[in-house]
Amino acid sequence: MGCRGDVAPRRRARLGRRIGRIALLRALDTNVLRRIKPGSDTYRVVLDEARASRHFGLPLPALFEVSRGAFLAKNPRLLANVNWLTSLLAADSRRERIQVLEPLRPDPETFLVAGQIHAMVELPRKKRVGTPESRALAWYQDILIAATAWACGFDLVTDDSDFSAMLPYLPGLSLIARVDAGL
Repeated sequence: MGCRGDVAPRRRARLGRRIGRIALLRALDTNVLRRIKPGSDTYRVVLDEARASRHFGLPLPALFEVSRGAFLAKNPRLLANVNWLTSLLAADSRRERIQVLEPLRPDPETFLVAGQIHAMVELPRKKRVGTPESRALAWYQDILIAATAWACGFDLVTDDSDFSAMLPYLPGLSLIARVDAGL
């Protein structure tokens, strides 16, 4: 199953999703997700929003990206944080824990749009670290993250300017800077 509810009307009806300039359906990019750690200011904001029934969405390709990085680094602290982040995707009544992040799952339309973007939009030119293969993988993951947020009717909270190149293919998707989202 993809996003909860009927996605098409949510995607089309982007009105009413904002209070002033604040988007109500906000998905987190990897660069924001990495800031969420137990006790961090970012976690406190995300938790407060969840308690107010304004969950941030987590495109599952972003969880893949964070998980892959932790496993490649072979860092037990990072691996523990990935496991903790995963626990935020579901409520646990035994521990009196609420669901903090809403999982956003890619559906078939997500992959169709992501394939179009991957075919039509070149990797933005900027200085990057890593091998050409790792940079290409990161670009592909960014495409999946943006397409998933879009398909689920969420805007994307990110500090990565690369996402701007995808916007012509994702009508209605807005990019929100981390600081503008209060994170």
